[in-house]
Amino acid sequence: MGAWGPGLFQNDTVEDLKYDYKSQLKLGKSDEEALEYVLEVNDTENLDDDEKYDFWLALASLMHDLGRLTEDVKKRALELAENPGYDLERWSKKERPKREQVIFELKEKLNSPQPPRKKISVSRPFKCKWNVNDVFYYKLGSEYADTPYEGKYILILVENFERYDARIRGLGDVLPVTILKLSDNIPENVDEINSAPIILHFIKYVPIDKTENGKTVREYERRRHARVMWYSFNFSAFEKKLTYLGSFDFERPDNNKYAPYPITGDRAEIADLPANFERVIHEALDKNHISSMTERF
Repeated sequence: MGAWGPGLFQNDTVEDLKYDYKSQLKLGKSDEEALEYVLEVNDTENLDDDEKYDFWLALASLMHDLGRLTEDVKKRALELAENPGYDLERWSKKERPKREQVIFELKEKLNSPQPPRKKISVSRPFKCKWNVNDVFYYKLGSEYADTPYEGKYILILVENFERYDARIRGLGDVLPVTILKLSDNIPENVDEINSAPIILHFIKYVPIDKTENGKTVREYERRRHARVMWYSFNFSAFEKKLTYLGSFDFERPDNNKYAPYPITGDRAEIADLPANFERVIHEALDKNHISSMTERF
């Protein structure tokens, strides 16, 4: 058990439980389906003693708070709370009284009427409306005064899209994978887009197997990544800062020249974009992390 305190929600097991249960409700699952899901993924018939207390006590507390506590979950939790011997033995002399208080308060809570059933807003998957081969540009402004980059342009080339659960597991956001480039001017054709250098800010550690004294030794080579996948957070607001250039069949960089993902090869690096676009770009340019299509890092 990875625990950092005696509270009901201060360990790894219940952190995952809380996330999974609420996520199911946010996906539009019924109360019964959400409960069935967490029972199944946590294999409740085979929980060890530590996990048993952590799981059932926290689940009962969570369901009570949301006005969804069932009699069966309440019964299981109270049975454990009334017999906390093993659970208390896990804690140090300093932490044990705090845990006793936590369990006492939980029993009072579960034996009191639960609040009205809380409404959980159903989340919808984000689907980027950009298209493959779309190219946008962003002009660098006064924040780059006294640098070689003031007045230049960041080109955002949309290479493809990936389905990725950035917010809720199972939601299926569709996020753009882009290549970022630096340009002195607004490109007028695809050749000018292709000739613009790539911004390489995102680091990958690529496994490289080498043979030393007849033994295979795995080392990790530090490479920079040519592709970046965007999050959906603040996407609409940031999109207003971009200017659409058009659709161009631009060249794709060879991933092997940059930082191929260890497993899939084509998976893009995920960055905190667009929320921190200016910071990410500033760091890349400040460290001169730009490259031509043929250079390797």
